[in-house]
Parts: sequence; C-alpha cells; structure tokens
Amino acid sequence: IEKMRLGKLADIEALKQMRLISDDVLNKKGDDLPKEIKGLNGSDVFYRNLKGQIDRLGVKNEVYVSIVLDIFSILKQGAIIDWQKNMDVKRKMINVMDDYLYDVVKGEKGIDIDSEFIKSIINTVMQLAENNFELFI
Repeated sequence: IEKMRLGKLADIEALKQMRLISDDVLNKKGDDLPKEIKGLNGSDVFYRNLKGQIDRLGVKNEVYVSIVLDIFSILKQGAIIDWQKNMDVKRKMINVMDDYLYDVVKGEKGIDIDSEFIKSIINTVMQLAENNFELFI
C-alpha cells in the first residue's frame, strides 16, 4: 500500500510538471513580443511565422508589426463559422490580403515586393490560418 501511495505521489508530481510545461508552451513565457502583438490573442502565431519572410524585405519592426496586425484583422473580418472549409470565404480573404499587400504595403509603405512574394506570403498566411482556425471564431 505504501508503494502504491508513493507511486501516486510520483504521478501527481509528474502531472504538476506537465501542467507547468503546458502553461509555458501555451503562454509562450519569455518571448519578447511587441505589446501590440501580446495584446491581440493569436496574432503571435503570425508574428513568429512570417518574420523570416518579411525580414528579407528589410523593414523596421514597427512596420512588420503593423503588417501582421493588418493581416490578422483581415482574417478576423473575413472569418465565419467553418470558414476554413468554405472556398468562397477563403478566396475573399485571399483577394483582400492581395489588395492590402499590393496597395498598402507596396504602394503606401513603399516596400518593394513582387507578385511572387505576395503569393508566397498569402500562402503562408492561409496555411497558418487554416491550421489555427479556432483563433478566428
């Protein structure tokens, strides 16, 4: 009986450790995210995963943050229930992002991007959005 009790205590300790690790992973403690990104639940996924692509453009971090927030907002506005299964909704999101990247990022912000780069960004964004569709419900 004593050994069983010790075994249970070990299980409880393991469960506590797993909960701490899970909390660290989910809340991504220790990351140096900009306050705008921290304040918008889910935008950190896009901030982290688009950084490599956008960094090649040589933009300042403030500009990068604004691009991520704008893209996240486009996705939020276009999302409906089961949007990830609806090709028409996804096509509309893609078109709005394409317009944004061409008109605002290239036109207004003066960032030199070509149509292939825009397609690459949109593909990455849509893949991230579909893999994390629960962020937009």
